[in-house]
This record gives sequence, C-alpha cells and structure tokens, in this order.
Amino acid sequence: MEEAADWFKKASGLNPADYQALSHFAMCLRHLDRHEEARKANEDSLRVMERYIELYPEDARALYLGASAWLLHGDRSRRVEWLGRALVIDPEETTILYNAACTYSLMGEKDQALNLLGKAVRNGYGHKEWLENDPDFASLRDHPRFQALMQRLSGTSAKSTL
Repeated sequence: MEEAADWFKKASGLNPADYQALSHFAMCLRHLDRHEEARKANEDSLRVMERYIELYPEDARALYLGASAWLLHGDRSRRVEWLGRALVIDPEETTILYNAACTYSLMGEKDQALNLLGKAVRNGYGHKEWLENDPDFASLRDHPRFQALMQRLSGTSAKSTL
C-alpha cells in the first residue's frame, strides 16, 4: 500500500488536475492509518473534483469518487447529491453501482449497499476476488445477502472493471 501511495502522489504531482490520482492517494493514506495526511489529500482531491465536475458534470466516475471523498470529509448532503447524480447518469452500469455500494457500506447503510451490489452482480459484475478483499465491504462480509452474492459469483468470469 505504501508503494501505491507513492505512485499516486507522483502521478498527482505530474498532473495536478488528475482527480483520480489524488483520490486514490488519499484512499491509500487512509488504509495506511496516516489520517492527517489522508485528510489533507482528500481535501485537495475535493478541490480538484469540484473544478472538474463544473467542466464535466456528466462524468459519473468523478461523481462517485467525489461522493466517497465527501464521505471522508463528513459532508453528508454533498455525498448524497454526488452519489445520486452518478447513479442517474447510468443506473445500470456495474462500476457505478459497485462504487456506490462501497460508499453506502462505509456509511453503514447496509441494505442500500447490498441492493446496489446485488444489482451490479445481476448486471454482470463478476470480480469475486476483488469483492472478497475490498475493505469497504468489511461490515457486510457476515451478512447472508453478501454471502449469497459471493456464492452467486462462484465460477463467474469477470465482466467489468473498476
């Protein structure tokens, strides 16, 4: 994770307008328990994402990554707004559904997370190993609906990318 953080930091330095590199840098720092640095990187990513979304309001990836950043920032209304906008853009797209499920899981809204995750799987999401190891779903691992989704993914080939 440390190496990933270093690469994302370098990438954001090469292109300060790259909201993805900054967002992923903040996520890495959070997983490394470097909370103050993660907070700062998260704020930087939000500033970049806000400017980007002003120019490209239909970029669902920027919106769902931004929703996660607003979650970490503690702004519930912006998180809900941006996540809703991402889901409206393409309510059937597996990557949007998966990432929205991540955010709802982190918020403790298990039913909504499982609903979205179930829809992602029905629509072709097939990355069982990723799902098994994604820390965003730690609170769902013992839930019967999550276990049923994992069972459904057994033997399924990957059909989507994050």
